[in-house]
Amino acid sequence: FLYHGTQTNVIEKIFNEGLTPQKRQYVHLSRDAHIAKEVAKRRKGKHAILKIRAKEMEERGGKFLVAKNGVWLTKTVKPDFLELEEIIEEKDLTK
Repeated sequence: FLYHGTQTNVIEKIFNEGLTPQKRQYVHLSRDAHIAKEVAKRRKGKHAILKIRAKEMEERGGKFLVAKNGVWLTKTVKPDFLELEEIIEEKDLTK
């Protein structure tokens, strides 16, 4: 599994359209949900950690790259491979 931290206000869109790069070339993912939480700390408000079924995605043609810093990269993640792992309240981000 891989993980992605995002804001809850875009969850519905993500589960309808999938994860796509916003202002970047790739969607950034991590191997660890805790790292996804660290990424979520960059913004205020409620956040969600998404779980990506990466093995299944790769078996069905998905491609991944791993950057030197350990960040996993992909062009897109279709909704078929997404699960909601956790909702995080702003106060929980300090843990």
